[in-house]
Amino acid sequence: MTSLARFLAILLFWVGASSAQEPAPPVHCVVKVLADQGHGSIRQGSGVVVGPGLVATNAHVTAGALSVSVSSGSQTWSVQARKDDLHRDLSVLTVPGLPLPAAPAAPSPPAVGQQVTAIGFPSGLGPKVSTGKITGLWAYLGAHVLQSDALTSRGSSGGALFDEGGRLLGLTTFIFSRSAAIQFSVPVLWIRDLVEDPAAKAAPLAMATDLQMPGFIDTLASNPANQPAWDAFTRAWVLSAPEDPDAWFAYANSLEPAREPGRIQERIAAYYRSLALRDGSPKVWNNLGVSLGLLNRFPESEAAFRRALALDPRYGLAWLNLGAQLLDARRPGDAAEALVKGLGFQPDSAEGWQHLGEAETGLGLPMEAAHHYRTALALSPFRTDWWADLARACDKARDEPGTQQALARLTALDAPQARALAKELKRSTGH
Repeated sequence: MTSLARFLAILLFWVGASSAQEPAPPVHCVVKVLADQGHGSIRQGSGVVVGPGLVATNAHVTAGALSVSVSSGSQTWSVQARKDDLHRDLSVLTVPGLPLPAAPAAPSPPAVGQQVTAIGFPSGLGPKVSTGKITGLWAYLGAHVLQSDALTSRGSSGGALFDEGGRLLGLTTFIFSRSAAIQFSVPVLWIRDLVEDPAAKAAPLAMATDLQMPGFIDTLASNPANQPAWDAFTRAWVLSAPEDPDAWFAYANSLEPAREPGRIQERIAAYYRSLALRDGSPKVWNNLGVSLGLLNRFPESEAAFRRALALDPRYGLAWLNLGAQLLDARRPGDAAEALVKGLGFQPDSAEGWQHLGEAETGLGLPMEAAHHYRTALALSPFRTDWWADLARACDKARDEPGTQQALARLTALDAPQARALAKELKRSTGH
């Protein structure tokens, strides 16, 4: 086949050799991948034919292999070369003489709730077909990683995730270890990127460093754009594993941004459910204390923080949160004691120093308060409300230069607020 003919054949895969006549699902496009690790060790996965003599699979299937082959039925073909994208866990294999047809690519990403079919070779058996639906879309590296509840298992890595028309949506890549009903697939768009990337040249097979996967779900969840997917993920986890305390903890955390009383109550109930299943987590008690404090349930909030600290006396964040809660409960002396302990463990907490300044203001200690407001502002210098607090503390301490310096800084950040504060201080001093 000429280079032009080969390119056109690959292009047909991406622009959509059409869906209507294509059987759904096209099992014949999915192959078994065998990666020889040496010393008689074979790593087995799955792959999808994506063009003439081209098979896409996951990089973690082929990483470190001395040689790789693909098989379908009783036939086996040797892999000559491969392109890898370890960041996206992808490998495109060059398989001379492979006669199998390519899977047609889906023209657009799926929607949550869309029906899908997964095909792979779990435990070397198969091909095995399972159905489900898209349960989440996670923004990552310029596309969306797909979450589905189509059941897969070990050996299915690199297998196909098809839409209802038998078009390839992505490669089934890994399952969440705590629930088989939560499966993640890398998108077909990434396969196209790797096939078409001129910088990712196919190289002869050789020993390679094993792929080291990061905390992938944590990475996805850290993106604010993925909040809806994180919420759906934790709900699916709770439904599939209702006796898992970590599922309830993750579900409660997914509700963390909410401030509506009903959502806070839901979060509190989830934390309590987690603790009923396992009562030894300082972090759960700490987060419960924060949520209870939002509803002004101060005695319960304090008890939760103190339970966290009984489990881990060096838990700096719990000390700081306890101090903030005691401030809200108008107990500045107790708040200052807790905050000092917390800052001993987390001295870089700007809010901790600011809260300590508030507590000292409440105790009638303006000079000490001003000192700790300055510490907070050295860590977070653009907080106009804190500059105002510093100006008030200096004014009460009769530190006129300090007051003027704070007002000058506030003027540079927010002139109207500075003018209003200057009038306030003038009225309070009577001149």
